[in-house]
Amino acid sequence: MVEKSLFSKKELDGHPGWIALGRLKRAGCSGVVADYDGTLFGPGCGTESVARLIYEAAKKMVPVIATARGATFRRQQLKSIIEATRTNRLLKPVYISLGNGAWIDKVANGYIETIYDNSLTIDDTKTIIAAYQSLGIQLKPEDDAFRQKDLQFPWGDLLSPEYLELSQQSMGVWAEPIKLTLLFGQTTPEVLRKHHQTLSQALPRYQVSWGGKPVIDVSRKIMIKGKEIDGKLATAIFISELEDLSLDNIATFGDTPDGNDRALLELPYGFTNQEGYFGRPYSLPVIGLQAQRIYEAIYLLMT
Repeated sequence: MVEKSLFSKKELDGHPGWIALGRLKRAGCSGVVADYDGTLFGPGCGTESVARLIYEAAKKMVPVIATARGATFRRQQLKSIIEATRTNRLLKPVYISLGNGAWIDKVANGYIETIYDNSLTIDDTKTIIAAYQSLGIQLKPEDDAFRQKDLQFPWGDLLSPEYLELSQQSMGVWAEPIKLTLLFGQTTPEVLRKHHQTLSQALPRYQVSWGGKPVIDVSRKIMIKGKEIDGKLATAIFISELEDLSLDNIATFGDTPDGNDRALLELPYGFTNQEGYFGRPYSLPVIGLQAQRIYEAIYLLMT
């Protein structure tokens, strides 16, 4: 949590991102929707920092974490957020959107309630795995190291044995009901974009998302009023309607404006910790580590 401004006045004068934050602050920011990895969570900002930020933000606005993660987020971060709501009795509920909008939990007063579930079936999962395997991706052992480590974790109630078994049987695949993560090893962004396009065409019933890393996530498509919509954007729309908020008074944050944060950051007040963006999204002033830029911006909006 940022306690004191890390920016100097010189850095802020005329900065488009800072001007936009000031405009939203004056209008009144009623909600924050933020990506997790690379945005709230990263070097210098661990799980305790995230929980504390969410606690502080919930005193003034509705905080939403929108991540591509599923079971690994629950294992790593969810408990600390639930505890914060139990011990501190937040004024606003906290929402957790997993699998790029495929699943949404509401956390309040130490309790968690699932309010949206668009899970994949086992048949869905097998269809996606077959499309991935048809690409003929060759992974090196080091490319699969993190997945192999996760396979050894005692997941218990966090992950169904059926999906865990499919992961064990399929090299480069992490399967869970919320979404599938497909590994592509050390490759170029251009090659990954090509694979993304190929899978999108092969899996027209599913949402195929790329978050900037050499992985692609696949979940069920989300429809609003008969129209397909990006999952993270759908999260913002769904919760704004649920909490009676205006999208014009919500701040959104992400680290992949050309990846799975793109649609979310196209809302009127979208911000990124990447450089070179001057409106929808706005780049934040460059300071310290990337996650610190997000914390500083949220700190401004809630003080």
